[in-house]
Amino acid sequence: TAMAELDQFLRSLLAKATGAKAVVVTDKHGVCISRAATNAEQLPPTFLTAASTACEQASKLELGKSKILTFCSENSQVVSFALAPLYVHIVAEASANTGYLMGLYDEVAEALLPISRVL
Repeated sequence: TAMAELDQFLRSLLAKATGAKAVVVTDKHGVCISRAATNAEQLPPTFLTAASTACEQASKLELGKSKILTFCSENSQVVSFALAPLYVHIVAEASANTGYLMGLYDEVAEALLPISRVL
């Protein structure tokens, strides 16, 4: 099924992205559609909603349609892909290669195309 393929894709993405701790696919409201995580990585309950909302709001900066957003903190970083109607959030260690994570955009967009057509 499409969901089983998505789950497998997320696990493979997580395995090859050094420093990644979780990959989460959400809708625009932050509702989790699928996820893969190392060591049962726990995300705060409001994280998915806040990250999806941030992606949605960034387009209002009048810089054009948002594509990739990065959020960095002392201990971690999040690279989010806006693939409306879906959003993909890669949660990684602060030391992970942000450029590499951002470079996964095209691969992720292609993999999610069949699912985004259905939604």
